[in-house]
Amino acid sequence: MDKPFSTIIQSGQFALTTEITPPLSFDAQALIDKVTPLCGLADAVNVTDGASARASMDPLAASAI
Repeated sequence: MDKPFSTIIQSGQFALTTEITPPLSFDAQALIDKVTPLCGLADAVNVTDGASARASMDPLAASAI
């Protein structure tokens, strides 16, 4: 199991974060396909809100997935 992000930050270790844009569809698989390559590489993911002022999957829902 990976360490919680707060533990990484508090320990002073280098933390790698990345940003993703939620898919334009509401298909959870589209989001999973987008983030799967980041597993084991990124310590945290930021899900953007309102990218390009287009309707997309809600960032909170995307974060929960």
